[in-house]
Amino acid sequence: MGLIGSAFLFGIVIGCSTLTRLGDVYGRKPVYILGFIMHIGFMIGILNTENQYVGYFTIFIFGLSITARYYVGYTYNLEMQPSNYHVLVSTTMFLFESLVYIFICIFFWVISDRWKLL
Repeated sequence: MGLIGSAFLFGIVIGCSTLTRLGDVYGRKPVYILGFIMHIGFMIGILNTENQYVGYFTIFIFGLSITARYYVGYTYNLEMQPSNYHVLVSTTMFLFESLVYIFICIFFWVISDRWKLL
């Protein structure tokens, strides 16, 4: 079970070492779009895989996609904003991200009894 989290974090580390640099070299928009497509594709792959090793691989690639989608996308978003709005944009983005995490936790906490019936 520990390999699941390790594969995800290892994907993020490799992605930070490679994909963020690709965003500097080839432009942030193509790398962001690639990360977004990878994110959706490998999320579907994670949900549909039945093989343990394929699951580890998809979680690793999912970690790579987080890097391209989140870190490169954040920088790309800030580059499109006027410099006097950087603090507002960053604060709003992280605030909504926190609210989504709180909503997910409450959602699964509330429906956890229903899942046991399935």
